[in-house]
Amino acid sequence: MKYLQRAITILCTISILINGYGQKLVASYPFDNETAYDISSNKNNGTIVGGVTSYNDRFGNPCGALYFNGKNGCIKIQNSKSLKAITEYLSVSVWFYIDKTNYNTIMRDVSIICKANNSDETDKSPQYRAQVFQMAKQSTISINTQFIKKDGNFINHQIEFDKWNFICLTYNGNEVKMYLNGLLVWSDLFSGSFQKNNSALFVGKDSPGGMEYFRGAFDDLKIYNGVLSAQQIEAMFNEQSNNVVCNESYLPVKSTSSSPNITNVLPPKVDSSKITTLPNSLKVGNDNVHYEHEVTFNTCTITAVLYDDAEEDNDTISLYYNNAIIVDYQMIKRKNNQPIVRLLELNSNSDNTLASKAWNLGTIPPNTLKIAFYEGDWTNNIKKLKVKSHS
Repeated sequence: MKYLQRAITILCTISILINGYGQKLVASYPFDNETAYDISSNKNNGTIVGGVTSYNDRFGNPCGALYFNGKNGCIKIQNSKSLKAITEYLSVSVWFYIDKTNYNTIMRDVSIICKANNSDETDKSPQYRAQVFQMAKQSTISINTQFIKKDGNFINHQIEFDKWNFICLTYNGNEVKMYLNGLLVWSDLFSGSFQKNNSALFVGKDSPGGMEYFRGAFDDLKIYNGVLSAQQIEAMFNEQSNNVVCNESYLPVKSTSSSPNITNVLPPKVDSSKITTLPNSLKVGNDNVHYEHEVTFNTCTITAVLYDDAEEDNDTISLYYNNAIIVDYQMIKRKNNQPIVRLLELNSNSDNTLASKAWNLGTIPPNTLKIAFYEGDWTNNIKKLKVKSHS
């Protein structure tokens, strides 16, 4: 993901900023409230299988992570177009916790994801995986059957017990890298494509070559069809966003449960006086904010229309323009049912920034805010808008 650089040929620009790392996010799992919902736009929702329960996350929230029992606990995610499309590049990041009392003290098995459901190691089984294995005298790292490599220097970056650790594996088509707690600790050369299969994706379970279940806790798992940079990984490690709302009525995604019946519990309103200057700090309140993309216009008067791009389900958002709050903690509705409309006057001689904040997932995750931009002032004629918008 490249950070934006303002082009000198454009008249005015808005930098759209969201809590994410680019357009190739395939799946994102907060693992809050004993669920396996994917809050990315791909909706690769998972089903909890076996011994998986809520666990305290790294901020102490009792419902903010998931604990896997190491025996039969995993998450199953059905095959999808976006999961199957990962063939050339891959990034997988997750926070994890393994406690010494429940582990062999010389073994650290972090089986994060595996797109396979059989015992045979073949070119297509798994399509891809993310697994790190450390023993007393050796360590291996694997992203598929063709890449199971030793880490000869692992003694200098052993995974610590009884603490939350952040790990990220990346593959750019030529090299596999492992980052631990924000630092690059290992890399090895590899070239080749992932061979597509139709298997489900599993979290916490790796079956090819011998059944292995992860024992410990996972939080904030993200899967990308692309390569995160060292700077992005460091930012993810340092991120301190803590917006978990524990809600007893929030049902887990299990094959035996009905649709969630969620009471919409909302956090306190944002204090606009604490908003730091963008884009230098890349922060809104206590949230890290990351560039997504740039939009170019031919005029400096822009109408922004905010709406729910799926079903109305109490999705709640805030919006900041050039360091000022312009939408304060409002629920969004369908475009044909009272959308939020704001008129923006762009600065032609400097960068303009727009940052969106999702306060919840709504009753039907994820939060599906969409922002459409129209050149000119359409605030009094929203129903007549027929010109092509920028999104």
